[in-house]
Amino acid sequence: MSPHDDHRRGVDDHDDHDHDDDHDHDDAHDHDDDHDHAHAADHNIRAAYLHVLADAMTSVLAIGALCAGRWAGLWYFDPIAGMVGGIVVLSWSVSLCRAAGRQLLDVVPNKEHEKTLRAKLEAVDDVRIADLHVWELGPGSRGCIVSLVTASPRAIEYYRDVILGAVDIAHLTVEVHRCERGHA
Repeated sequence: MSPHDDHRRGVDDHDDHDHDDDHDHDDAHDHDDDHDHAHAADHNIRAAYLHVLADAMTSVLAIGALCAGRWAGLWYFDPIAGMVGGIVVLSWSVSLCRAAGRQLLDVVPNKEHEKTLRAKLEAVDDVRIADLHVWELGPGSRGCIVSLVTASPRAIEYYRDVILGAVDIAHLTVEVHRCERGHA
């Protein structure tokens, strides 16, 4: 029975496979808990939270403005409260749209992650990076694809450990290509 028979029968094991080109997909979810997870909330939850907060804030502003107008004769507080509430809601909305847009457009979450990975990997033997892409999968969750070239490749697991030791990555794909000609 060949490995392809498993695939035809519906067995799909992609946790640590590799092909002739030393291509590995790592679906392990490695999360170091030495950082704050408050920033990692889902955009839908953040939108719901901001909606409830905006409703409460505008209600308090409206009630305060109406009371000031009725009992203190400050009739202009009502339109001022409406404008202040609108500006605050607009500011929160723009912030939420920017965060969601960065995720939808696969914007690199932090250029420092790529710099760190490049430095760590190129410090290993004669490794050179042919392609490196880090992107945000969701709030606080990153994916990474890296293609390495080396004259003396090590096991995929070694490079995987170097990467995961440097940056928190939820989904990692590592390709290692043997270079027949030496490079410095």
